[in-house]
Amino acid sequence: MNHRGLKLLILLTVLGGGAAARAGVRETGSWIAACDNMRTCHAYGLSDRHSGPTGDQRAAYLRITVAGEQGARPKIEIVLPGGYLDSAAVSVDGRPVEGIKPVTWVSYRGSMTWGTTAHTLGTVDPASVSLLLQAMRHGRKLEVGPLAFSLDGAETLAWIDAEQGRAGSVSALWAVGDRAESVPPLPPMPEIVLAPRADQAGLDWRMPASVLERTGTAGCPPNPASDISRRLAPGVVLWSPYCERHMPRQLFLGGEHGEGLRPVDLPLPADYDLKVEPLQLGAPSPGIPTDAGSWDADPRELYTFPWGSFCGRALTWKWGGQGFVLYGDWLILDCHGIMEEHRLPLFVATVKDPTPAPRDPRLGPAPPKS
Repeated sequence: MNHRGLKLLILLTVLGGGAAARAGVRETGSWIAACDNMRTCHAYGLSDRHSGPTGDQRAAYLRITVAGEQGARPKIEIVLPGGYLDSAAVSVDGRPVEGIKPVTWVSYRGSMTWGTTAHTLGTVDPASVSLLLQAMRHGRKLEVGPLAFSLDGAETLAWIDAEQGRAGSVSALWAVGDRAESVPPLPPMPEIVLAPRADQAGLDWRMPASVLERTGTAGCPPNPASDISRRLAPGVVLWSPYCERHMPRQLFLGGEHGEGLRPVDLPLPADYDLKVEPLQLGAPSPGIPTDAGSWDADPRELYTFPWGSFCGRALTWKWGGQGFVLYGDWLILDCHGIMEEHRLPLFVATVKDPTPAPRDPRLGPAPPKS
């Protein structure tokens, strides 16, 4: 999720809720792992920091991914921010891993919270993954060329085995045994049916007096770049004026002229602690091109993201007609140099959209259907 540039920031500080352990996440040593509601799991091992091309210190990371279904096989990647490798020997505790095929390296630009940066991505050949995991289970440090990854904490992979029901089986990542693979069936993927996309034509973005009075922002100047007036359905508008003197900011649903105002209810994950991570919400800006190339951003979306440290939870909601529905829950790890594309999913869902996004007018007329 790209929230830079022209997207609107809303800071909501809501007190309430007790401290809770973060579900679906395990952190040990320099390793962190997470599994989502579909039992797809990811583990990251952070390397010692190395010098980037401008002399800054960056940490590469090892990424291990395995889906939750029967027969799924793990994938191992090495990500090097701000550097380049085209070949690298793989060893554990200084001893080459016998039989492993060369790592395939590609260069590309990856997304970070503060912008894009050059990355090098190495992928371990699928036929070599089991050999590498076996060597890692009996070692203390994994070396990939000049990069070194401590295996202190790699037992988080055993936690993934338990989460997926693989512990003690031949398909386990870490807790390998003689038992035949027998993974429980996956739960059904949650599906969100979106309300039809509402036409924004004719909506007056200026805050009605009732909204200003309800939010206590009548003395604040209009701020068209940050005020939110978003039609979600005929007669249903999302209202939120921006005023630095009146924070935390409030969101209301109401009529076209601010009548019948009611607070927005955003469902949260059961373990989400608002005292630890107050919601900092963003909403795409319709009609404005963004870094992601979206010309007409969806007015039915709200999201929250970590701020300041660039590490923490990121949530997304979609408008389903009767209210906002939780669509995604991710753990952002930008402060460790982990790309946005590699955020750790905790909850995922699919969307059924009766009104897909209109064609970007910059692309010209759509080609005729054959």
